[in-house]
Amino acid sequence: MYTVVGMVVAVGRGTRYALAAALLALLTALSPVLAAPPTAGGLATPTGIPLPPPPAAPIAPTLSKASTAPNAPTASTAPALPQATASSTIPVGSLPWPVHGPFAIGAHFHDFQNYSGVPYFHGGTDVRTQAGSVVYTPVAGRVTVSKYRIDAARVPLHFQYQRWPFADRADTDARYVEAAVTDDQGRTWMFRHLDGKSIPSDLLRRSRAGEPIPAGEPLGTIVAWHQPVLPETATYHHLHLEVLASDGTYLNPARLMAPLPDTDPPVIHGIWFVRNEEETTFPATDGRPRVSGDVDVVAAITDRMPNSRYILSPYLVRTRLMALSGSDAREILPWTEVVRFDRLPVTGDRTQLATVVYKERLRIDGKPLLSNGEMGPRFFLLTLTNGDRRAGYAARRSLPTRSLRDGIYRFDLEAADLAGNVASASQEFEVRNR
Repeated sequence: MYTVVGMVVAVGRGTRYALAAALLALLTALSPVLAAPPTAGGLATPTGIPLPPPPAAPIAPTLSKASTAPNAPTASTAPALPQATASSTIPVGSLPWPVHGPFAIGAHFHDFQNYSGVPYFHGGTDVRTQAGSVVYTPVAGRVTVSKYRIDAARVPLHFQYQRWPFADRADTDARYVEAAVTDDQGRTWMFRHLDGKSIPSDLLRRSRAGEPIPAGEPLGTIVAWHQPVLPETATYHHLHLEVLASDGTYLNPARLMAPLPDTDPPVIHGIWFVRNEEETTFPATDGRPRVSGDVDVVAAITDRMPNSRYILSPYLVRTRLMALSGSDAREILPWTEVVRFDRLPVTGDRTQLATVVYKERLRIDGKPLLSNGEMGPRFFLLTLTNGDRRAGYAARRSLPTRSLRDGIYRFDLEAADLAGNVASASQEFEVRNR
């Protein structure tokens, strides 16, 4: 998580009060969804807009589904999902996490964030723990200690880091000190939000001399943060862990670390249809939207980990399209991985593709539904038809319904977390172009 420094966006006191009121309203609306599973008769959404329930039969017969309430999204552990090729998948790691003692995951590296109105991929994993906790590097390598600031704006859209050497422990801007370790594979591990006053003198000497440090070396302690991330009310003291490959690719830190226990599946709050790159959803008749032309399919999906209320985005999402005729179903588009966040689909500026993979807002029956990547409660809308993990992503891509016969179809969706817990849902719709 970042509070963006040097932002071009101006926010006055009245606007801040309005934002606070909106966040409180969102928290109030989202609380029932977080507190209880979806009920029969439709998938729960923060706006209270019901969706038709998924079919009684599992959409992927090879998956073993856990018992849930009738018509609720189903879940399983260790699903038989298709495996990506070795060249595109990071093997699950076993490195020790950089803090000792209990911690929670406050944000994934693939989460959508939009502090001060700037949309971007988070880029790192937030390790939420106590201020003053010692941070240890899990890898050996050359170390560099820096101060940094974030230069970001909506117009022109950009998100960039500005760094300069960390002179000494008295030369610090609280919350924005980083230790970076480059390992023998050329990966750079960045540990952010260190307390500048806690950086060991020997580490600073090694940084200035360009000397390596061993794995397990202490880097300093986590600086005190200044605000919570709802719905958790405790102050969000955290370490931001970010990993860059030698070619600049953002890697998922959680894939490189020892797996964490997690039995909670993601939650699919709803599936909607809009014209390509528009926001207003197609109206539904008897729970079945009637669509035409080039269509985007958008889903609201969130996840949580045990013993934590922080809201996260899913690690993997895959979809397929079925044509329905009476009791028969025929596969039109096979299961396709829309996202598998072993790595981000961009290098460099993390605003790239952020609003292509994620959707900033929808209007459903005139009511707004927004992605929220700020102080929380966080909420994520994903566009499922702007490309996929292998073919790449572009806003111009869509589901071209003119290439389909008029009739009834079903859009199937599965979302998984890193531990392999799966949620599934379906939405029928009617194509009418002629």
